Amino acid sequence: MIIGVTGGIGSGKTYICKLLEIAAIPVFYSDVEAKRLMNSDFNVKTAITELLGDEAYVEVAYTEDSVPVEELDRKFVSQKIFSDPELREKLNSIVHPAVFEAFKEWRERQKSNVTVIESAILFECGLDKYVDKTLVVSAPLETRIERLKKRDNMSDEEIHKRMASQSDDSSKLRRADIIIKNGPKDDVNSQIFNLLKSIQNDLFTPAPKVLPYIGS
Repeated sequence: MIIGVTGGIGSGKTYICKLLEIAAIPVFYSDVEAKRLMNSDFNVKTAITELLGDEAYVEVAYTEDSVPVEELDRKFVSQKIFSDPELREKLNSIVHPAVFEAFKEWRERQKSNVTVIESAILFECGLDKYVDKTLVVSAPLETRIERLKKRDNMSDEEIHKRMASQSDDSSKLRRADIIIKNGPKDDVNSQIFNLLKSIQNDLFTPAPKVLPYIGS
């Protein structure tokens, strides 16, 4: 079983995934893998440079052979894509296929019969087609904004742009198989416990008995 976990920025989906990891369920973090690929995969880096220009990467160090080590200039890229939906879509078309290939390779190495793929844009990039269940983490808008200000020191303008780049919560919730409410007053542990029970039932419930046909 593959469970796709998503939620709006600041909803706490990574926290929920960490709880699932504690329950021995392997989690593939798409956003983390995307960052790794954008910094290390030659084909991905080349395509991003062609799309956004040489300014997309900055030199941060040198190897022993004096070869420059480059990293994605996240501030530059964010400024470019969050104000240009078409450019953002082109960047996604470079990164998402590479992330999904990495996920498939990762999943083949897992021994658990339940795995999780976490993605902020699970529905937007079509990853939901490849999972058995979708789980949406939801939190009140005010809570999400407060978390982002504390966690990432983001301005109101930056938060607005990030949220505008994702589909709204209502559309995610309509497509969800499972919803975890992660607001300040929500009992997350109880919801996770019920989720684990549900997964166990789905995996180990025996098939219904088929009664023999008795002809007339």
